[in-house]
Amino acid sequence: MPNSNLLFNLVGTIILIVFFLRLSVFKAIKSFVRMIYLRSHCDITMGVVKSATVALDANGSRRYFPVIEYPAFDGEKYNLETNIGKTKTPGIGSSVKVLYEKGNPRNAIIASGIYQIILGFLYSMAVITFLIYNLIKLAKFNQ
Repeated sequence: MPNSNLLFNLVGTIILIVFFLRLSVFKAIKSFVRMIYLRSHCDITMGVVKSATVALDANGSRRYFPVIEYPAFDGEKYNLETNIGKTKTPGIGSSVKVLYEKGNPRNAIIASGIYQIILGFLYSMAVITFLIYNLIKLAKFNQ
């Protein structure tokens, strides 16, 4: 009969991994794939920060999400509402480099956000590796 402590730890770790995958890793991987796609199928333009929406994070701190207006090849102006919150108020009127899909200018990202996406992806992979390593170590210890 398996050790009940081991079973409890295994179930808890699996739930934690699934929860973490659902929230963090999926979002990081999706953003990473989108970034890779846009890097190879994009035009680059300069946008202007027009405004920012404000939200409170889990700690009650304010997070600012800039709204950027940018021109595309078709002469139209589009708005990009970022999903990467900043702790400082963005400079309204400041210039930002924007990457957008050639055939679909609404599909865009901030060029500087690429590094945050990559770091988020790497962090997610490190956490998953840590969780799996400890799960294997725990299973071997309790044999």
